Amino acid sequence: MVVEQKPNVVGPFSLNIAASIGIIFLNKIVFKTLGFPGGTTLTFIHFVCTIIGLYISRNVGLFKAKKLKFVDVLPLGVGLSLYIGMNNLSLSANSVSIYQVMKIMGTPACVVINAVMYKQKFSMKVWVAVLLVCLGVGVSTISDGEVKITFAGAIFGIAGFICNALYVTWGGRWQKKLDANSFQLLSVQMPISAFFMFIFIFFFDDVEAVVNYEYTFGAYVAIFTTGIVSFFVNLSVFLVIGRAGPVTYAVISNIKTVIILAGGIIFFGDPLTPKIFLGIVITLSGVVLYSYETTMQKIRQKPSQDILKLKDTVVNPIDELSETELEDVVIVKTDKTD
Repeated sequence: MVVEQKPNVVGPFSLNIAASIGIIFLNKIVFKTLGFPGGTTLTFIHFVCTIIGLYISRNVGLFKAKKLKFVDVLPLGVGLSLYIGMNNLSLSANSVSIYQVMKIMGTPACVVINAVMYKQKFSMKVWVAVLLVCLGVGVSTISDGEVKITFAGAIFGIAGFICNALYVTWGGRWQKKLDANSFQLLSVQMPISAFFMFIFIFFFDDVEAVVNYEYTFGAYVAIFTTGIVSFFVNLSVFLVIGRAGPVTYAVISNIKTVIILAGGIIFFGDPLTPKIFLGIVITLSGVVLYSYETTMQKIRQKPSQDILKLKDTVVNPIDELSETELEDVVIVKTDKTD
């Protein structure tokens, strides 16, 4: 049975924000400070660390393993791998600005997929909120530098954000469909993703540079630390999606961009330009509007749900009678008729 019965999402989402921000800064140390040459290799290491973390979690009793069909989980494993692979190709073929735009498109793509494929209805305010969030993130993060896009780059970028939207959508719906909690589903899906990511290493990384890299003690510690944090990132994504839904995760997760920008301004002295300030305000406005509208929808739906529950609790007194008592009722009714 599914473990996450309670709708509380604050804890998992807080964990996701903290882990996601942490992994960004740790990756910067690994790539920029230590000069590690393999982006896809590091992602593969993250997947392996997640598998190990899930194995330990199962053995200490945090969850029970559930047998799931390989075919059922395969789309999730392939989706995550293709999302990362297509993003890497998009970044190599397009400018950073276009790459950022393609990543932002994952949020509206998630909404469209849920609306078209799964007939989920969204109010106009939700669509406006999604537009505001995407616009705000774009204004605050997209640079004013060179804009370059190629035909192949456009294909890679579009494929990347579609794979991302599908992975987020399936991550939530598969938990219900397969009656599996976040731990159970991720423990089966992650080895599939790790397999494909290992193959991608030979296409996206300079294997010789990775092999000949000078692995100091500090490098080992930094890489291993990113692996530990990545376990919490991957797990918290499924926890949030399972409890709040894929669309809510896709929209609200953009708040991480605002926190990262604010952290850079407060702690590292990054300049607060009018463009960044405007983008943060627009993003927060979209998140607030989305949160308000989804909350109001739940309030509006509650009375009808309560009526249905009340209807289910109404008991016909005759249904509670025994067979002998029912015969007496029939006899009495017949006598009155005569």
